[in-house]
Amino acid sequence: MESKNIKRQEMKCAISLGRIVDLNKDLEPTKKELLSSSIFKNLITLTQKRESSGTLVRELCEAFNGTCFVFNSSTTMQFCSYEVAKVLGVENTGTLIDSSDVVSISSYPTYLSPLMKKKHVMASDLKQLIINMEVKNKQDELIFQKLYTLYIIDQFLLPSTNYKMIQSKFFHLADDLEKVNSVNWSQVVLNHLCKALTDSKLSLSESGIQQRVFNGCSPILDIVVFERCPSICPDAQTQYSLLLEKYCTKRVDLWHLKHLTPDMVLPCLTCQPPPLLLPTPVENVMSSLNSSEGGDGEDLSRSLVSTFDSMAINQQEELRRSNRPRKLSQKAKEAVKQEGGSRGRGN
Repeated sequence: MESKNIKRQEMKCAISLGRIVDLNKDLEPTKKELLSSSIFKNLITLTQKRESSGTLVRELCEAFNGTCFVFNSSTTMQFCSYEVAKVLGVENTGTLIDSSDVVSISSYPTYLSPLMKKKHVMASDLKQLIINMEVKNKQDELIFQKLYTLYIIDQFLLPSTNYKMIQSKFFHLADDLEKVNSVNWSQVVLNHLCKALTDSKLSLSESGIQQRVFNGCSPILDIVVFERCPSICPDAQTQYSLLLEKYCTKRVDLWHLKHLTPDMVLPCLTCQPPPLLLPTPVENVMSSLNSSEGGDGEDLSRSLVSTFDSMAINQQEELRRSNRPRKLSQKAKEAVKQEGGSRGRGN
C-alpha cells in the first residue's frame, strides 16, 4: 500500500479541511440553509479536502521569532489579520477575545446532555449529533446552529493538541451566537496561530518526542504563505469557492524556506501598501522638454510657463472681482426698505 511508504512527519497538523468537508457533505440542504446568518457561512461551500504539510509547518515554526518569520539574515515575512480574513472569507472587524483566557467550566448547556455520558465530549460524537439530529421547530434550529458553531470553533479555528476531544471552554461561547457573530475571528485565529507557532518551536528543542502536534489552523497558515511566496506554492485547483482550498496538497521532505530571497516574498498590500504615485515636479518636465529633440522644447516650455502664468493672473482677477462690493439697483433698494418696514410693524 502507498500509505506504508509515506514517511512519518515530525510535525503533525491537528486539523485538515477534510474534517469540515466531510461534515458539510453529510448535512441536509435544509440544515445548511439554517447557517446562512452565521459568520462561518462561507465554510459550508468547502468541497476540497486539501491537507496541510507537516513538513512546511515545522519549517515555519523554526523560522518564527514571535512576531514574524525569519527565513535567513536577509529574508523575513510578517502576516496580519487582514490576510487571515481574506483566506477565511470573513471581515476583519469585531470584538476581540483571548482564547487562552477562556477557562473550562463544569456546567454545560442542556442540549449537550446526550454527549456527556463520557468524561469528555468526543469530536466524533459531536459530528454525528450534528448530522443525525432532527430539526422540528425553532428551538431545534437554534440548537443545530450552536452545535455546528461549536464544532467549527474547536475543530477548525482554535484546535488543541488533543483534537479528538471538544474543549469544554468553548461550550458557553458557542451557546451565545450573537457574541460569536460579533467576534473578530481573523484576529483571534491569528493570535492562536502565533501562540501555536511559538509553542511548537519550543517543543522542537525537546528530545524524546517522536511526533509533535501543531494545534494552529494550519490550512489558513499555509495559504497565507503560498500567496506571499509563489515560488513554493503547489498547483492551484481548477475550481474552488474559498481561498482556503485554492491549492492542491503537496508533500515534500523539505521546503527549503531558508533559501528564500527577499524578491521571492511578496509584500502584504495591507501592511506594506505600494507608495503613492506623486505627480512629476514641473522642473523635471521643463528639463525633459528642453532636452527633447527637434529644437522645439524651449518654445514649448515657454508656452507652458506662459499658460500657467495666465491661469494664475486670471484666478487673481476673478478673486478680486468676487470681493468687490456690488451696487444695489433701485428696485433692490426699495425691496430692502419695504422688508425692513414690515419687520418693524411685526415687532
